[in-house]
Amino acid sequence: NAIENGSAFDKLCAMVKEEGGDAGYIKDTGLFPKADYIVPVKSEREGYIERMETAEIGRVSVTLGAGRNTVNASVDHSAGIRLCRKTGDYIKKGETIAWLHTNNADAVDESAKRYLAALSFSAEPPELKPLIYAYVNQGGVHLCSDL
Repeated sequence: NAIENGSAFDKLCAMVKEEGGDAGYIKDTGLFPKADYIVPVKSEREGYIERMETAEIGRVSVTLGAGRNTVNASVDHSAGIRLCRKTGDYIKKGETIAWLHTNNADAVDESAKRYLAALSFSAEPPELKPLIYAYVNQGGVHLCSDL
């Protein structure tokens, strides 16, 4: 209900403001800086995404500039990966499955290869794990399987 009635979004904006941020960026994502290179990653295979090696995908985002290799390195806030598809989705060959955002042209080709290598495909739909296993409130921990 909180998502549907907008109160969750309002709470997020209030949290950003309370932490000293500008909630205008949440309300208008067009205010964020844009990378010089925004490149689609197209699937070389067809089938269901069975598994995503998320640690490797995280390392790819660092290569694009969205993270740090060292404590003193800077973060490029326009860099990153926009995922278009997720585990369990059926993908056709040539379909765009992600977008790479970077200001480093030299990182694009290798990053796309590494992203694709981090995906495993299967001919059959994979068994999906629940996104939420439990929730906590004043009454304690509640397993979603108990709902």
